[in-house]
Amino acid sequence: MIHFMKVKDLDKYYEKLNIGISMSKMWNTLQSKAEYGSDKSEKGYQQVAKTMAGNIARGLGGNADLAEILTMCQGSYFPAYGEKGKAVIMQYLEEHGLPITESELARKYIEYDLAQSGNIITTEFDELLKELFDRGQATKTQEVQIARICEQTIADIKKIEQLSTMNQVDLLYRVSKDVEQCSIEAGVPKQSQKVKEMLKLLPETQIELGEKEKQKIYADLDSFMNFAGENKWEGIYEYIGTDELQI
Repeated sequence: MIHFMKVKDLDKYYEKLNIGISMSKMWNTLQSKAEYGSDKSEKGYQQVAKTMAGNIARGLGGNADLAEILTMCQGSYFPAYGEKGKAVIMQYLEEHGLPITESELARKYIEYDLAQSGNIITTEFDELLKELFDRGQATKTQEVQIARICEQTIADIKKIEQLSTMNQVDLLYRVSKDVEQCSIEAGVPKQSQKVKEMLKLLPETQIELGEKEKQKIYADLDSFMNFAGENKWEGIYEYIGTDELQI
């Protein structure tokens, strides 16, 4: 169970938490993880997302540490096979009588990992994570809006890389800089119009997760839950955060 704490100086807390997340297990295991069908490390994408978030926040007069933290937390909820893996985990939990929304699972996993890494979780940060992961809720916090724009940008870039035959040299860098410029010029976090145009040209197709990979996820979840004993959720969190090379 996570015990939420109060701090006197939130700005100083976010500054320290930024460093703490950079040293956390959930952040560092991204190095060996990738979306299904890709051989590109998720860590590279999320490093760019973090930088993008900080630059946008500074340009809009927001808290750069908080924007980077929320973006890192969002990107760190990344199990084996990425987005495809998330869907299988949710299916597994439903079949095993463990009801939970994906937004709640993401938040609880993040807080579990941060606490395991020795970081303090405040009530204010818990509320920000709820706002960040609840896709059915309109955002009221600028730094949450920034994190969501950065997440969408990374997802769009991955889709373009996967389905487009266009020249993709420096695509990640060029698009991230365009989003920064668009947001700062607009005075609010804003998606890139150039990316929207690229997406319109993509075919309507997806790479589906194979049955073999799905069964592996089920088997690995069984193993982690059995090892966790009575605390089944701890087993789920440990599975999500485990280095892909070790499972």
